[in-house]
Amino acid sequence: MIKSDKYYDQVRSVFDDFGRRMDGYYDSGSHWKFIKQTLWQSLVRHSIISYFRDNLSTNCQLDLLDAGCGRGDFTSRLHELFGFRKSLGIDFASAMLEVADGDYGQIPGLSFSNVDLSQKLPFQNDKFDVSLALNILHHLLPDDQQNLIGELCRITKAAIVVEIKLPHILWRIRGGYRAFGHLQFYPSELQLIEKLFLKQGYGLVATRPIFHFAAISPIVLLIFNPAESNSKEN
Repeated sequence: MIKSDKYYDQVRSVFDDFGRRMDGYYDSGSHWKFIKQTLWQSLVRHSIISYFRDNLSTNCQLDLLDAGCGRGDFTSRLHELFGFRKSLGIDFASAMLEVADGDYGQIPGLSFSNVDLSQKLPFQNDKFDVSLALNILHHLLPDDQQNLIGELCRITKAAIVVEIKLPHILWRIRGGYRAFGHLQFYPSELQLIEKLFLKQGYGLVATRPIFHFAAISPIVLLIFNPAESNSKEN
């Protein structure tokens, strides 16, 4: 049986180390001063920006939550590209949030807060119009993944964007479900995630693999809207 406190202490320690040692650029390895995002991160970000451009104005005046914001650079980019009224980035890695506050905390309408994503989120119902959960779900234990999905649905009025790592053969080829060579992570079944959102009244409106051919993509973006208002796009 996995001890959740021990596991989350390890996750927090790993990302705090990246925040202190590599300015928060956790996926770039020894090249972090030159390569800020990996190809996979760049594809995820490009896909989200593309989807928002198709569905939001450049001065949308909505409220955004970025759950698992890390160093805050993508939160900041979305905030400025689409004119969110308020954007809040939350994470439980203190050193990452220090980077975020230092680099972007002065931007009007943008803020960051230390929040434990494995627990009930400290926000009222329907607090945000749009919520993101990128590169975070697989760092939660399976029961806590389900809890986070329920919490995102509770606090979000319009759209939820979730990145999931599938139980893909590519991970096994690379040595198993371990990030950075040593940190255990927990992939998600797409059908199960869809059912969990549907149970909360949110339907899947878009599925965006990071690679052109879905069968070879180990990472998928899922976009959910309240079930009564969605029309499905694949």
